[in-house]
Amino acid sequence: MDDKFIGFDIETAPDFEMAEKLWKAPSRLKDPAKIADAKAEYLAEAALSPLTGRVVVIGLIGIEAMPEYLEGPEKAVLEAFWGYFRENHYAAHRFCFWSGAGNAGHFDIDFIVTRSRILGLDVPATARNGRYYGTRIVDLAAEFLLNRTGDYLSLTNAGEIFHLFDEGVTPACKRKKPDDPITGAGFALAYANGATRQAALDYLANDLFLLYHLAKAIL
Repeated sequence: MDDKFIGFDIETAPDFEMAEKLWKAPSRLKDPAKIADAKAEYLAEAALSPLTGRVVVIGLIGIEAMPEYLEGPEKAVLEAFWGYFRENHYAAHRFCFWSGAGNAGHFDIDFIVTRSRILGLDVPATARNGRYYGTRIVDLAAEFLLNRTGDYLSLTNAGEIFHLFDEGVTPACKRKKPDDPITGAGFALAYANGATRQAALDYLANDLFLLYHLAKAIL
């Protein structure tokens, strides 16, 4: 791993059982059809909340630009992540992710911290202490967008801006296409299927390559 940064990216899956327990129809809705639509939308987005979703895989990448994957039961995955964090404490590695948001868009790290607490894992004080993340946790999007509230830049569009899809970039980053078989929303299902598991990991690897080059450019 690089002595400057470790990039990380998470993939999540829905916990429909918990989502069903937590679901409550909005009081403003009275029409059964609209309530059903609202519930369907809520369940469709279950993987986007640490309250109704879980971590499936955490990808890591450092100076060697070789993706690593933390896989297995969710608790073991999170324990391994915090193990990396603690092991690299004295090396002052910065743990970087891409939220896309210019301000307060900490999806990946928020998900990891919340799920860790739910599963009874200790969150290092150097990662989160009180209301704030430590200086070793870096949202590259917020850093690049200078914390401007309201700004948003997707990982793919950041790749375009930094010419990461041009020939000559090593390792080459691939543009996502509308007809790609693997998507962020479909990752969990593809990963769970033995026939498409490697394709899902390749999808994650591409995001990690983008993250690697963005970290080098921004930091």
